[in-house]
Amino acid sequence: MRTISENYFAQSSQRKENINYSSNIISASLRETFFRPKHPKLLKNMKEGIITINNIRLYAYHGCLKEEALIGGNFIVDIKIYTDYSLAAKNDDLSKTVDYCDVYEIVKREMKIRSKLIEHAAERIANALKKEIKKIDKVTVRLTKIAPP
Repeated sequence: MRTISENYFAQSSQRKENINYSSNIISASLRETFFRPKHPKLLKNMKEGIITINNIRLYAYHGCLKEEALIGGNFIVDIKIYTDYSLAAKNDDLSKTVDYCDVYEIVKREMKIRSKLIEHAAERIANALKKEIKKIDKVTVRLTKIAPP
């Protein structure tokens, strides 16, 4: 099993899709964090929440070998999102947090684009998440190829 993790801070053809919703694990945790901006007058207390979406199983065509482009393989994507979702937790309001359904759709879309390296696919996923979901402060993408050649 080969695994690549990419961290990004604030700043294909379609043959088969193996989506197993029952194995997805979604969790959320909230903790107080002291945020230190560059200017000391801007110091503020904020809540940093972590939303994790684990075991997104997809079929894709990533790999350097010609066979991988033709046959494809199974992949697992794990996402960890850092965001302040304290208002959503307090008011039970989805619009105040990151919707994991949107995250899933972005991951699925980016995994359909063939890459020779899973490092490239993981970076593309992280960049797309940061670009399209403005509430994300930091994101970690872990992409695992189940049965590499």
